[in-house]
Amino acid sequence: MRCIIKIIHSDSNTSAVAVKLRTIALTRTLSRSNESEKKKKKKRVRLRNNYYDSTAFASAMNFTNDYASEEGKQSALKEFGKYAVPDLERTHRTNHKGSKGKKIGIVGGSRDYTGAPYFAAMSSARTGADLVHIFSHEKAAAAIKNYSPDLIVHSVLKDTKDIIEKFTKNDVSERDFGEAFEIFLNETRDFVNRMDAVVIGPGLGRDFLTWQMAIAVYKLARENNIPVVFDADALFMIHKYHKGGDFVDEGSYEFRIRQECKKVYDKCKLEEAEPLDGSRTQSREKLSCTVFTPNAREVSYGFDPNDTAAFEKTVTNFITSIDLELKFQQTAPMILAKGVDDIFVSVLAGEKQETSQRTKFENIEGSKKRCGGQGDILTGVLAVFLAWSNAEIDQSSPETCIRSSRLACFCASALTREAARKAYEKNKRSLQSSDILLELREALESLFPSINTY
Repeated sequence: MRCIIKIIHSDSNTSAVAVKLRTIALTRTLSRSNESEKKKKKKRVRLRNNYYDSTAFASAMNFTNDYASEEGKQSALKEFGKYAVPDLERTHRTNHKGSKGKKIGIVGGSRDYTGAPYFAAMSSARTGADLVHIFSHEKAAAAIKNYSPDLIVHSVLKDTKDIIEKFTKNDVSERDFGEAFEIFLNETRDFVNRMDAVVIGPGLGRDFLTWQMAIAVYKLARENNIPVVFDADALFMIHKYHKGGDFVDEGSYEFRIRQECKKVYDKCKLEEAEPLDGSRTQSREKLSCTVFTPNAREVSYGFDPNDTAAFEKTVTNFITSIDLELKFQQTAPMILAKGVDDIFVSVLAGEKQETSQRTKFENIEGSKKRCGGQGDILTGVLAVFLAWSNAEIDQSSPETCIRSSRLACFCASALTREAARKAYEKNKRSLQSSDILLELREALESLFPSINTY
């Protein structure tokens, strides 16, 4: 260390030796002080990096198995708040966009539906996501951008009508659909690879070409170990498209379009793109879940929590038909069935359903009115919670993945219901989903305080 001492005035009796000794002593003192500060800084960095302990989180989830009693539910909320919810008070000096709140992608929004993707995206943002991207049709994108400037909206989805409008009907071929599909992949691949969780389905619509694009996003997400939530029209897609095989006859126009899209996907498939900020590096061996969130009508699409054999068949047919290079167990499929009491189900291939893997989240009070959009809010909240738990846990085993996802599903259900309860108390019969969005802030602070006191 270089030390410069300026002597303004020196007594005539002061010897050069004494000055030199004082200089050496001062240099050593400053050096020791600097070394001490460096050690303290290293300790702060180490504590910050190890604040979320994967082993501790896994142990907490093993402890939290009771979702029926009030004591068990409070314990579950406490453990999730302690080990998964980012503690911004401790880490705010080193945070950057996406580092703690995470990045969420919403695939949905069509010519007819714009509200569903908005509710899913805004609930993610209100829950704590740093960045929320919506991948929608251009007709929906304009409306969603006007709803809120806080959302990043990409007008990338296409439908069959978009292709037909460019040509006369006789001139359209499967190659035209393939070109549109390739443009979609080029515009979205890098964005999807940087997401920490993806929601597919809100306002997606039922167009065949749009479905191919949604499936491509799912394949990209799974190949990068990103948690995925399927909801709404995406559940109908899986039911219609892959129920007991294929509804598309070989040789039909739809079949040729699908084959063209598969060919384009294989051609465009590149090595995994690392996020620009380097924030996510995941092992191929790490599991991340796929959660299906059916309502009372959608459980009949092969997502009945009481019929796990049909659920396994539905998912297996789906991943086989889309040529996903993963086995059933590697996709970690789960159900969060919405109802009077939300029900969580996960089943491993070839195994009987165990009681510990089918959990009812009982007696969590919510809104007495059911209005459109509440399910979309749940999927947005769930995506954030899955991203948080997926980032903090070593999910190399299916059991750990199931337990952590079950905890995230319970907390997402509890937060959504608490916000809905507060909104109903204020609005009664006039309640709308936009009112629930406004209550998410207070509900989040009530269940998971910003100042972590656990």
